[in-house]
Amino acid sequence: MKILVNSKEFEVDVLETKDNKVLFQINGKNILVEVANQNNEIKSAGNLSPRTPEFGNSSKDGYLIAEIPGLVHSIIAKVGDKISSGSTILVLEAMKMQNRILATIDSEIEEILISEGEEVKKGQRLVKLK
Repeated sequence: MKILVNSKEFEVDVLETKDNKVLFQINGKNILVEVANQNNEIKSAGNLSPRTPEFGNSSKDGYLIAEIPGLVHSIIAKVGDKISSGSTILVLEAMKMQNRILATIDSEIEEILISEGEEVKKGQRLVKLK
């Protein structure tokens, strides 16, 4: 797919879309974009590292658990979403790297226990799954 940014054309690969958020790769770099409204104006575009690490988080008693401490950069999933194993649920920033947190099982999001900008600790419950 091609996009136009500041009058320059770029070839991009769309990696994932969820609601008003799109994760795409441009020139080998992953970019997370949030679309603010129906006019498709961009609300925010955060750079992800070229090789965004992925963490398939453990699930204990129906909860997705943080395997690393960090800052919640963005939440991709929302309550009620049916998710597949390997789907990105959220992005955590740790040691200046942004890490995609993946579902390890097919499930449904029952409750999101954290918010964007929140610091989380290793072992903290992030999301309740059905």
